[in-house]
Amino acid sequence: MLPVLHGLWVHHMSAAQHQVALGWAEEQLAAARETGDEVLELTGHRSLMTSHFWLGDLTASMEHGDHIRSQYDADRHHHIAELTNADPYTADGSYRCQALWILGRPDQAREVSDEKDAFARRRNHPFDLCFALTIGALTFDYRGEPDELLARVEEAIRVGRVHRVPLMSETMAQIIVGIAWLRSGRIGASIDQISHSLEALRATGHRAWVPYVHAVLGEAVALGGDLDAGLAETGRAIALMEAQGELVHLPEALRLDGWIRAQLGDTEGAQGSLQRSLHVARKQGARSWELRTTTTVAELLVERGDRGAADALLRPLFEGFSEGAGTSDHRRAAELLARTGAVSTPLTPHVDFRRGPS
Repeated sequence: MLPVLHGLWVHHMSAAQHQVALGWAEEQLAAARETGDEVLELTGHRSLMTSHFWLGDLTASMEHGDHIRSQYDADRHHHIAELTNADPYTADGSYRCQALWILGRPDQAREVSDEKDAFARRRNHPFDLCFALTIGALTFDYRGEPDELLARVEEAIRVGRVHRVPLMSETMAQIIVGIAWLRSGRIGASIDQISHSLEALRATGHRAWVPYVHAVLGEAVALGGDLDAGLAETGRAIALMEAQGELVHLPEALRLDGWIRAQLGDTEGAQGSLQRSLHVARKQGARSWELRTTTTVAELLVERGDRGAADALLRPLFEGFSEGAGTSDHRRAAELLARTGAVSTPLTPHVDFRRGPS
């Protein structure tokens, strides 16, 4: 029963048919409860945890991850990775660290990511370890720590090549190398790396995560000077996210779309995308995406002389974070607030970005 049900879930999740995959994940858990099969129960929670993550329901994702953590026993469940290519505990850590960052807990996210890597190395299943060091390392993309990201993905490349796991070493990992290069300022190299590796990933039929990569590519292309091409990529990312129901990265794709539109002088379009980004982030409880978008809006307000409005918008949100000092988003927000704090009376912004779309 496990190979069939789990295989159906993997197929639909990889194809980014997330609602269909969710149904098969629920089937796994229902079957486990009927039969008392604890292995099927763990894989059911692993599948539900993953599907809810991609759908942007981070609370539900973490709840299913909590079940994994409470039920998992390293000795009894060591063999699950041999059956499914993924250890449930590694999978939980790989998505939990991302969810924690998105929810506004960047330091906890790093702790979970490091703990997950240590576990996966001890477990030493090649595919499982490569997954932990690629998709599971994206917390360091979000935190703006390219050296940390690159160290992990280079380890994944070595492991994948030794054990012949080309999907990881030659495709997934190569995209993340490009993302790390972008975050470290190697814009031209990152564009080529991400473009070619994304094409290779799409050729496999894999579709989950692809929209986020298009959004990052749009950012890279725009930073490289081609704003129109960058906007085409962010538009493609948003359309794919909406079509697939893959909403976990939608606030960031919308933010990038709004930022590029602002550079092109499309004020109305920029406002629409940025307002939608804030609306979706708040709906998801995605405080880190909300902070990033709010900082972008505040920067645009400062550019047009509304420093007081920028301060009034950004400061309350920023001061509500209890962790994350030193991460790129917090440095960026703090530097902006150092410029706006001298204004005693907030000015009124032309558009109220604090209100979501009606």
